[in-house]
Amino acid sequence: MPVVVSISRKEIYFPNKSKKAHDCIWINYANIKDVTYFESTCTITFHDGSKLDCEHPKRIQQTLKQIFRYLNKNTPD
Repeated sequence: MPVVVSISRKEIYFPNKSKKAHDCIWINYANIKDVTYFESTCTITFHDGSKLDCEHPKRIQQTLKQIFRYLNKNTPD
């Protein structure tokens, strides 16, 4: 489940895997430049050029869609 810190800055954090996993990383939506999806993984590219490979690409894709819909509903035009 994403955590909203600032709607105006699109600062919304979400975990790359189960929050209970010892190697879970929280990702800031505002820092994402692009996501490339593969069958069993995805690669998140950040604005600074760094990349993060993640398992569970469908989970990541669903989370990003939810965030996008939330922002479109809650940010002024």
